[in-house]
Order: sequence, then structure tokens, then C-alpha cells
Amino acid sequence: MTPLFKKLNFKGQKEIAIFNAPVEFQKELDEIMNETVVKTSPTDNTDAGFVISFVKSKKEIEDMAAFLQKKLEGDPVIWFAYPKGTSKKYKVDINRDSGWESIQKLGFETVRAVSIDDDWSALRFRFSQFVKK
Repeated sequence: MTPLFKKLNFKGQKEIAIFNAPVEFQKELDEIMNETVVKTSPTDNTDAGFVISFVKSKKEIEDMAAFLQKKLEGDPVIWFAYPKGTSKKYKVDINRDSGWESIQKLGFETVRAVSIDDDWSALRFRFSQFVKK
């Protein structure tokens, strides 16, 4: 397992979903494909217990959150990766602190933040009923 997937709480799930991954994430994808089945399209029949969705806009967050709310059950590991404000490659209207209102309205809460690389960070979300208060 790669250090990044360890940091992202990958625990050997039989199937994972990684949506809209940028080209620079391909090395990580190639390595994790040796350990698990990786679905890369929301049209795949995805019941993954581990999801990373790369997003660059509030609209992408809204669409993916609505999809995940309907599709996933239990307490899956859900990450939304987004470009860092310091990224020279991407200019976006979201950051760690804003742009997540639509996912929060659907019952998700932020529980952790990690750095993926120089351009991407990720926020882990959980369904509110699984967050310890």
C-alpha cells in the first residue's frame, strides 16, 4: 500500500471508487489496483466502502454528494479532493473552509483534512450519525 492510501485510511476494502482523478494521480491508482478493484466512473455499479472524488467546483461537490448520499450505505470512507489555494495549476472557487455547504446539507460532516500532493488536498466526510460528538 502506498503511504498516501495509508494516510487516507485505506483498510483493504475489496472495492474502492476514485472519480475524476487528475493525470498526476495515475501512479497512485496503478499501485492501489494491485490490491483492490478500482471503479473510476459513477456509472459503474459502485457500492464501495472507500471513495475519493476529485472536485474543482461547488457544482461538482453538489452533484457528487447527492450521488453518494443515494448510493452508499453504512459508514464508508469518503474523501473529496480539491485543488489547494497555492496550486499554480488550478484556479477554483472552493477551499478547505468554503464551498462545502451542499454536502453538509445532505448530512455529511468534515472529520479530517490531508495533503495529497503539491496541488491537491482532501477532506474526509462522514454521515453525521457516525460522527462521535
